[in-house]
Formats: sequence, structure tokens, C-alpha cells
Amino acid sequence: MAADAHVAVDDSALFQHEGIDAARAARRDGSTREARAEALGLNGFVESDGEIGVIANGAGLAMATMDLLDAAGLRPADFLETGGRITAGLMSGAVNPVLDLPGRRGAFVNLSGGINPMVEAVRGLVAAVTERRIGIPLVVELLGSEQEEAWALLADAGIVTARGIETEAAVEMLATLVGEEP
Repeated sequence: MAADAHVAVDDSALFQHEGIDAARAARRDGSTREARAEALGLNGFVESDGEIGVIANGAGLAMATMDLLDAAGLRPADFLETGGRITAGLMSGAVNPVLDLPGRRGAFVNLSGGINPMVEAVRGLVAAVTERRIGIPLVVELLGSEQEEAWALLADAGIVTARGIETEAAVEMLATLVGEEP
């Protein structure tokens, strides 16, 4: 039984789907976190009823991260997928809807890839975290291009970084930080 659904239609294909654009406009007035995330160019942001914010740079990676969080007893508060064109601005903007979620106790950022510039992603993440002065545990797992430089930037900012370990271990790090038994 399907309990919920989320449909994403490429804007360039809207002319082929009469009524979708009008329905989207009626549903979103630009004030929701989901609408703001879409305006930033994020591929997908969907809120759920959990307490751990999630940012990942791929839909599969985001879903796998959510499953691992759930298996560790941590309920994901969202699905946020940045897509394959990460910039510092996009990553900085991605942090805001996640940090604005009510009742969140922590956040997990999972970035992986050889195409995405990890240093750019981290620059945006560090800028947003520094500006917001977040008061919740944040763990970043990052593997990919320029990872050593990205890890150094995260360390300089005091952000907990899972270096070269499996995601399950990184999730356990977050569970410990939020006071859950891993």
C-alpha cells in the first residue's frame, strides 16, 4: 500500500503535462522549506517526522543513509539530495532547510563522488554552519575528489568528520553524539 508519494517533473517537460505546473504553483507559495530548497536548485527535499537531518549528494546515497540511520534507532527528519552539480552556494543553501526542521537533534552529511568538487561542497557547508552557529551534533562522511583538503577544512571548522570508514561507523559516531546507544 502506498502511503505517500513525491513526484518530480523536469521543468523543461512541464508543457507535456497539462495542469502539473498549476498544481505545483497552487501547492507551493514559496514559504515552505521544500519550495525554498527547490528554488535553490536542490534535486529533492522531503520532510519526514524524524529528528536527524540528512544531506547527501545522490538519491541512492540519501536513501541508504536514511536506512542506516533508522537501523541505528535514529529517525531521519528529511530526504535532501543535492544532485551532481555541487557548488559552495548550493551546499550552503542545502544546510538551511535541514537546520530549520523542528525537533532535530543532529544532522548527517554524506558526500561521495569523483565528479563533485568536495572542497567546494565543504566550503559551503562550513560557511553555513559557521554562520548559523548550530547547536546540534553534525557528522560529515566525505569521500571523493580532493577529500584530504576537504577533511582539513572540516577539521579547521571543528566539524566531526568520518574519514575513510564505513557509513555504519559514521552513523554510530552520530548516535553517540546525540546520546543514543549505537
